[in-house]
Amino acid sequence: MQRQRWGWTYTYGVPLLIAGIAAVLLTGGGLVVAMVAFDGDGPAVGPDDPPSSGPATTAPTEVADPATSAPPSPRPAGDPTCLHGSWRATELEEALLTGDLVLIDGGPVFTYRDDGTGTIEFGEGTRFEFHPFFGSITEQEVTGTVEFEYAVRDGEVVHTYLNPLDGATMHLGDLGDFPYVPGADTLTYQCGDGVLTLVEVDVYRAELERAS
Repeated sequence: MQRQRWGWTYTYGVPLLIAGIAAVLLTGGGLVVAMVAFDGDGPAVGPDDPPSSGPATTAPTEVADPATSAPPSPRPAGDPTCLHGSWRATELEEALLTGDLVLIDGGPVFTYRDDGTGTIEFGEGTRFEFHPFFGSITEQEVTGTVEFEYAVRDGEVVHTYLNPLDGATMHLGDLGDFPYVPGADTLTYQCGDGVLTLVEVDVYRAELERAS
């Protein structure tokens, strides 16, 4: 997975970064790099700590009552064939390096075929708002079609994007056009009752309704 993530970064992550930075520059904003420091878990026991005052005792073993045992963890999505078909996004939000891309209306159509291939169709123009960390909100448009192969395992759908440089295009007005693909390739999925959810925590979230 790490190798796939690095491959994504070097292949087309850089154009997306440029697009994001360009959008922020349009609003007069800029980049901020945040550094997070982590403390240790706590002090270790030192040599001056008092020894144990007596022999260790063993607590009696208790047998859990089946009626009061904790419930099992939720199971991942069931039959992966529920992905098959076409789904139109009704909500879509993606975290870029310089802000968030949020679907306005008329979302793209995701198609998962039973042969392990699929597409994301943005058509002649799907509108998004770009919410930069600093600056004003601007409107962006994405056109074209992203093609991919996919595999399903353990409640996740893993995408391999086939045309990252000449599939979909993000239009940034006077700054030009930039290739676009989703910033996440491995997404947790849940589907049923005509609804599909695709998620990578803090990176990508899409709510879709079955189109066919």
